[in-house]
Amino acid sequence: MKWSDLDGHSYFGFAKIDPDTGLIQSCNSAFSRMLSGGESVVGSRLLSLCSADCLENLRIALINADKMGGCMVRARFSRDVIIELNLASEGSTVFAVAHERTDAEGDASEIADLRKKNETLTQKVIDIQSNFIRLMHELACKAGDSGIAIHTTNVTGNENQSIQGQNVKDVKK
Repeated sequence: MKWSDLDGHSYFGFAKIDPDTGLIQSCNSAFSRMLSGGESVVGSRLLSLCSADCLENLRIALINADKMGGCMVRARFSRDVIIELNLASEGSTVFAVAHERTDAEGDASEIADLRKKNETLTQKVIDIQSNFIRLMHELACKAGDSGIAIHTTNVTGNENQSIQGQNVKDVKK
């Protein structure tokens, strides 16, 4: 199979890279277009094509791909577009599959990740509050007739109240 056979799938760029030098040994035209705007990048060092702010991440990704068998990295190249590179190594070669990340695609992905993290953190806070309320309820039960009331409002706005005894004191968090 030749790289030209893959040019029909121009949404993806494919390349063969030397992991030690970062030298692009061969690639399809989509890979060249994504990284340089159209000029052939065969014979260029991958690290020399990326923007300075992405250089260290890309260097580490090449090392990780070579050592661990594969990884993914996002980097900005000469066209100032974010390119997602999926790197996989086989023997002494790293194979790269690249595709452009549109702002909407990147934003939607990041928003979905942030929402998921927010849901996870919210659930953890609710769990902590539930444990706190349970412990305070147990404390109130042990206090018996001392008249302690515990009133809390959790993250979701639900009110939880536990009352023991006759003399009520309101304790708010």
